[in-house]
Amino acid sequence: MMNSLITSLLADIVGETAKTALTTGDNPNIPFPTFGGEVFWNTLSRCNGWRLQQNMITNHARIIDPNGFRRAWGDVRVMRVKFEEMMGCC
Repeated sequence: MMNSLITSLLADIVGETAKTALTTGDNPNIPFPTFGGEVFWNTLSRCNGWRLQQNMITNHARIIDPNGFRRAWGDVRVMRVKFEEMMGCC
């Protein structure tokens, strides 16, 4: 109930992108350098220099390219699937 209310309010405020992100777990992304991320991040998988990491505090996940740029972020289950698709299951 509360989650659908929040989703609806966010959709009204910032549009359909927010609603889609909340329901799919794959958030909009602007590639941005991560500055290493060794303090608050656990690396779940590595492949060809790419990393799938999970935040220790918020539990969300991100996909980092070999140059240290975030290429995707969101729900850990969704990011795991996306990582495996991107890497071809290394």
